[in-house]
Amino acid sequence: MPRVRFAPSPTGYLHVGSARTFIFNWLYARHNNGTMILRIDDTDLERNTEQSLQSIFEGLKWLGLDWDEQYRQSERLDRHQALAQSIFEKGLAYRDFTPASSDSTVGWLFNPGQREMSREESDRRAAAGEPFVLRFRVPRDTPETVRFTDAVYGEQSKLAADIEDFALLRSTGGPTYHLASCADDVDLNISHIIRGQDHLTNTFKHVLIFQAADFTPPQFAHLPLLVAPDGAKLSKRKHGPVVSVTTYRDAGFLPHAFINFISLLGWSPKDDRERLTRAEMVDVFSFEGINRSNAVINFTEESPFDAKSVWLNSDHIRTMSATDLAAELKPIVEAAGFSS
Repeated sequence: MPRVRFAPSPTGYLHVGSARTFIFNWLYARHNNGTMILRIDDTDLERNTEQSLQSIFEGLKWLGLDWDEQYRQSERLDRHQALAQSIFEKGLAYRDFTPASSDSTVGWLFNPGQREMSREESDRRAAAGEPFVLRFRVPRDTPETVRFTDAVYGEQSKLAADIEDFALLRSTGGPTYHLASCADDVDLNISHIIRGQDHLTNTFKHVLIFQAADFTPPQFAHLPLLVAPDGAKLSKRKHGPVVSVTTYRDAGFLPHAFINFISLLGWSPKDDRERLTRAEMVDVFSFEGINRSNAVINFTEESPFDAKSVWLNSDHIRTMSATDLAAELKPIVEAAGFSS
């Protein structure tokens, strides 16, 4: 059975793109009787906030979709460091003692002065307390190609010689995103990684880490990006509340109407249906229905809501029973100061 994960970072409110990633993981898990995992990727201590974490949980609670297992990445640091040490002991990583003030990683693929350092010299400097970054020793002696098959974008390949010796551990000893994510995917036995297309280039590095960990890489499925009407990637900084799930919640959208709308951005059941129940979406969901083109949310200056989202919401409302509609309206009426 598949094991999938949604791994948000608590650095802001729940983005509509992140919500769609959660929904697609959930649909795939439920369609295949698999396991849905929520993993909070909170190793970036400088940017994480408790307010952001609670915002994510509020957004997921409003969606009304469950998960089977829950973890916090910050509680698994020993596992991350253990994998890094294992990779180092295999000779697949090296210590880079370049001082942070003079370390310019932009524009270079590897650090030859550090990469070829003897193990004895490296051990001596580490034992003396000299700080270092642990870097993956990307293969460069042979014309090796890193490959994987993406369930959406097909065959992907990149020459290993074009991949930089990326960091696994920072000079503080903390894991980088690449290491922590892969270490947890290995430890939690993740079978399918469903995430945004903006992670596609990271996947070549992740394949190398999985191979170094003697772990068969999961099946990857990268999702097309959500973009603004002008084609720009939706961002919290540029588009503000337009990209927040809570904007839809606070405007009175039905949770399932939002799920229905956001699911149709980049995915289709292939039978021209647009209004679908939750059970219908679970029944028909597949990677084959995901397209490669970025999906546009057609908001305007007058309204943060795509006209299709408004139509779907009204259509779902029209099909509700009076009892169910009353239950949805009750908290809105009470919030407005009226007795129910």
